Amino acid sequence: MARRTWRATYTGLIPNADIERFLERHYSLEALGRALERLGEGMLVAAVDDQVVGYATCGVNRENSGELFAIYVLPEWQRRGVGRRLWQRAIKHLRSLGLPEMVVWVLANNEPARRFYERQGATLLGNRAFPVSETPIEEVGYVVPLAGR
Repeated sequence: MARRTWRATYTGLIPNADIERFLERHYSLEALGRALERLGEGMLVAAVDDQVVGYATCGVNRENSGELFAIYVLPEWQRRGVGRRLWQRAIKHLRSLGLPEMVVWVLANNEPARRFYERQGATLLGNRAFPVSETPIEEVGYVVPLAGR
């Protein structure tokens, strides 16, 4: 599922060879096992009739802030509330850890994802280079306060 959603999301935005390298590195069974150990309940899955249709990962980042590391929904399940429910579960999990805010980074030219985050109340934080490719790719960050949500 991760491979399918990554290809659907990033084909045309990231060179295909870089997508495949990233998937091999970050979505191998070993990498997913390490992520599960590190994130625990921060690995979220959305399922409909025993079919996984979306997932999100969240937890504490290197700066000791809450972060939504990934959120993906199969194309045929987008615009049905799956992403919003994963978003809400991520907020609930990060709030349970006592974190005051959540950040999320997205490719600057990924307009559908940016619109989704903005509809959820995220505000623009800044930008940085995304190290997925030999070619520099810009990402923008968003922040969401967790207190009072």
